[in-house]
This record gives sequence, C-alpha cells and structure tokens, in this order.
Amino acid sequence: MHVLMIAVLLCSAVHVNADIKRWFMYPEVITGVDEHLYIQTWEPIYNKPHLIVRHAGLNQKDIVPTWDVPLVTGFRPIGSAQKTTRAGMDGSLAQGPNAYQMEDTSFGVMMNSWSFPYVAGVRGGPHAVWSYLWKKKDGSAPRPWAYGDGGDLTVQANIKMPHAAFWKQAVAQLSFVVYGQDISDVNNPKLLAYVINIYDNREGSIVDVVYNDGRPFVSTSIESSGVSTKSIWSAGRTNRPFRDWTFFRTHITRDNLLSAIRLLNADNSPNAVTLSTNPAHYQITSVHLLLEGFNDPDQFGKGAHFSVGMAARDIMVLSCDNGTC
Repeated sequence: MHVLMIAVLLCSAVHVNADIKRWFMYPEVITGVDEHLYIQTWEPIYNKPHLIVRHAGLNQKDIVPTWDVPLVTGFRPIGSAQKTTRAGMDGSLAQGPNAYQMEDTSFGVMMNSWSFPYVAGVRGGPHAVWSYLWKKKDGSAPRPWAYGDGGDLTVQANIKMPHAAFWKQAVAQLSFVVYGQDISDVNNPKLLAYVINIYDNREGSIVDVVYNDGRPFVSTSIESSGVSTKSIWSAGRTNRPFRDWTFFRTHITRDNLLSAIRLLNADNSPNAVTLSTNPAHYQITSVHLLLEGFNDPDQFGKGAHFSVGMAARDIMVLSCDNGTC
C-alpha cells in the first residue's frame, strides 16, 4: 500500500526524479480532523501528521462552521464539514473567524486575530503548525547525512495562500521548520533548529540569523544561502498572497549543514554550545510547516491584526543527491 501511494504521489508531483536516495516521511491519508487537530498542547505527538493551534483562543475545535471556509483557505474538502472542518466559533465569510480543515493529505487554516484576544507573555505569536515527530530513541529518526553517499535533507510541499490582510504593522510568516540533534554524545544530545521562510508580508529580503545561546538556531529564506539550498523546481520566497497551488522545496546539504555549524560554533554567547563538525552525528527529530502571526500591540501598534487563509498538501521529507532533485 505504501509503495502504491508513493507511486501515485510521484506521478502527480512531477518535480521528483531519480536522484532521490531515501524517504523519511511521505503523506499519510487523514480520514478525520478530530484525531489530527490539537489545541494548545506542547506534549509530543509521534509518528503521525497533525496540526497544533496555540495562542489563538480556546476551544478551537468545538464547532463545525457553517460559513464557506474554502473561499479563504483555497482548499475545498470532498467530505462534509462535519468530518473535515473545525472552528472555535461560527460566523460569516466577512467575519472569517479561525477555522481548520484536514482531509486526505491536505490541510487548510484560516487564522484571524480579530476573532480571539491577544495573549501576552507566551512563546511566539498565535500560530497553527503542521508537524511530524520521530521518536528520538527508537531508531526511526532520520539521519540524512550518515550514509556517506551525498544524501541531503529535503522538505517539500504544495502550498497556496489566497487570502492575507493586515492592520497597522502586524506580521505573518509561513516557514518550514526542522528540529535536529547532535548525538555525538548520546547522553547529552544538543538541539539544532532551522527555520526556512517561504512567506513574510513585509517588504525586503530576509536576513539570515544564526544564534547559539545554548539552543542553536538558524533562520533563513528558502532562497539559496550558505545554510540551505532552494531546489531548481521550487518557487521562491514571497510577500504576496498566491491563489494557485505552488511547489516549494528546500534542501539542507552536507555543505549547508557544515556552514551552519561553523557559524554557530563561532558564536561567543555566554551559553553557547559546541556542535560536532561531523554531519553523520545529526538526526532529525521533527519537521513542521508553521503559520505564525505577530500582533503584540506594544511592538506592532494598538489595533495591529492579521487575517490569513492558506492550505498545504503532500508534505514530504526525503533525501536527494546533494540538493539535485
């Protein structure tokens, strides 16, 4: 069954070729939204795709909305809203309150900060994050650079964002996020986090941020840089809505990883940790597609709000031949 699913996806994606070395996660068919949508949890959920919503109001899956959510997400499920769609409150299309859809290998999100109170003093802004986690100690966590055959880490998805509106200086971002570990000392694994931005409503380019404060962190754009590589098949970063399904694929090659490690190890922050310079020592613990908004009134102005509708399908994690697929 898994082989058949991969074959169907490969035929439909077109952007996959013979340079693939191995698969780490391919789309799993979701048959019901309730089993894959979580609200405000920080507990790890392993070995299944899921959507977590945080800081965007409570009871976000209690209601089946009656308004036409697909008009703003761009994703129209085949099944009924009872089976595929949840919200924290009902409303009209004009109000566009938060709503979440999941079906087959796709999901949609409408996040509107007018429909919930701003929460101060929390980690990050209001967000909805698609996630897949591997257990760290059961041998299932991918180790894409451990084979010595030029394999990389590749993350890809088809995405659309037909709706995006902003008030004052509010910000919304959509990014691939990868969490890994340096397990050169298995008793003391060290975190390595990557954020690779696809969409940011602000004008101008994304400035790379590499920071080592004890939790090493790399933030970059999907456009090729020293720490990541954009596939030749991939669309680039944008600051405008896009209505059509658009293919995004990013690579972290062995050289990209080593560049990031060198920059992180050069950071002299008080709590900086020293990371291994052997790519074979790294495993991937989770991959995410993160939609996050920022509307702190003290930072972005009183009355700052955002309203964003987006959808994604066929998120895959694989290994290509050194960024060539």
